[in-house]
Amino acid sequence: MDRKFIYMIVILLSITLVIADYYMNRSLESVEYLNLIDEENVSNGLSVDDTNLEAYLEEATPLVTLTITNKQSDNNKLEYEYTIKIDTVSGAHKYIKADGTDDYQVFAANGETIMTLKSNETITFTDIPVNSNYTITQKEVGNYKVYINDAETSTITGIISKDSSITFNNVSNTLPAPVEPEPEPEEPAKPTPDEPSSEKENPTTSDYIVPTLIALGVLSTLLIVSLHLKVKRFD
Repeated sequence: MDRKFIYMIVILLSITLVIADYYMNRSLESVEYLNLIDEENVSNGLSVDDTNLEAYLEEATPLVTLTITNKQSDNNKLEYEYTIKIDTVSGAHKYIKADGTDDYQVFAANGETIMTLKSNETITFTDIPVNSNYTITQKEVGNYKVYINDAETSTITGIISKDSSITFNNVSNTLPAPVEPEPEPEEPAKPTPDEPSSEKENPTTSDYIVPTLIALGVLSTLLIVSLHLKVKRFD
């Protein structure tokens, strides 16, 4: 084979190897870019390229909010203890109150924290990764029953798929005694047909007619008999 053809083949192979190596290195850099975290920067919470990586992670994993509301059924001002666990949260995490002020709550490494909410207070945890598992338990206080979504329970669990809002309704179970209605006056019992009435009923005109006619009949008969006897006597 002519040497010039051998040289051309070697050159083409060299170019091919250079191009292949270039693209392979780029692929490896992309993997390292997403997965490699420098040990020196871990304590500072920074990755190899913190700015770009945070932007990438934020785009890849949307962040949502979790709102917790304590609702009181009466005018009492109480404080309620909540145990909150969010498996994707640890360290100091920001929350916003209903009046717009913000603060931070410290979560343990397992995502658990204990905090207090006042009556009718609302807070919103921001920047919660989607698909986070959560468990929230309110400690019962005094004579109050706890309802979540119309169910009597003090604990709720779930997975955050979008901006979520949970309301704990604290309803007093001490109700005023019911007012008993006044008893209605009893009506006198009506006598049954077999039992005579204990009270005498007022006589009516018809009650006098029959005895009167009988008496008149008897008197008329006696008068006729007496007249008949007198006539016979005179004869």
